[in-house]
Amino acid sequence: MFKRSRAPIGRMLLLSLLAGCLGAGFGEAATIGQWSSNTANQVWASSGNFSTIYAKATAAPQSHTIESPEAITGANLSNNNYFIISNPTVALTGNELTNLVSWVHAGGILLLFADPDPSAGGGTSTVSIVNSVLTTLGNGSSGTTMQVTNTTFGSLTQGFSGGTFASNDPASSGLTGGMGFFQGYNLTGGNALMANTSSNPFYQVANGLRVDNFQLGKVYVFGEEFASNGAGTLNSNNARFFVQLLAQQGSGGGFPGGDPLDSPEPATFALSGLALAGLLAWRKMRSRP
Repeated sequence: MFKRSRAPIGRMLLLSLLAGCLGAGFGEAATIGQWSSNTANQVWASSGNFSTIYAKATAAPQSHTIESPEAITGANLSNNNYFIISNPTVALTGNELTNLVSWVHAGGILLLFADPDPSAGGGTSTVSIVNSVLTTLGNGSSGTTMQVTNTTFGSLTQGFSGGTFASNDPASSGLTGGMGFFQGYNLTGGNALMANTSSNPFYQVANGLRVDNFQLGKVYVFGEEFASNGAGTLNSNNARFFVQLLAQQGSGGGFPGGDPLDSPEPATFALSGLALAGLLAWRKMRSRP
């Protein structure tokens, strides 16, 4: 009787502790930094061009943190999974380039927008500024250096969808159809995230969205904003693309020095230890005569 009455207690303790471990789960939310030299309409915030994506990214279940604009320093970058430089009109200093490239190589994910249209916050120097960042990064895993050209795609007067998603990248996984956009600049090098569906040069949207890996990190380059505000709702492909892009840090990338978000939180470690102790105690009780 004594032996049979103690075993269920051990099993109940073990099950309770294991349930606690599962409940504690793993951290998934990302921290997204952005440059203090981004123009006002390029800051990801509750209002402005990226407000639709901001709302989607910061709401549950994503619950990402999008920081206020900050300088490009090693200290500021160190807690970011992602960093946004959007249509820059101010050149990066040598120290800023060094800090940024080191952060990417260590596992950071950079979102680099290169639309020189003044209405998008860019300027005549935007292309050369973005290219200086890409030149400093050099060849990615594709064996090429991404660059922004001086040729455009798309329509200046009308937004439309073009191309189809054709990539195994986490940002475009499972998406079908195209993305809404206005006129943007073509990119070369890296890997295309979409496939062109038209021979018309104004519909070559695949050339306006590129990605490449750099050691532990990754860089996305956008020849146009692709902000979802002008493309419709929170459920548009534009918003879904960015939400999926920002979710990938939970699967192994996007944090310098190795992603702590892939590791169990301290509470999970503690509960795991208790669960193991419960299992050992239960087996010991069962083995007693």
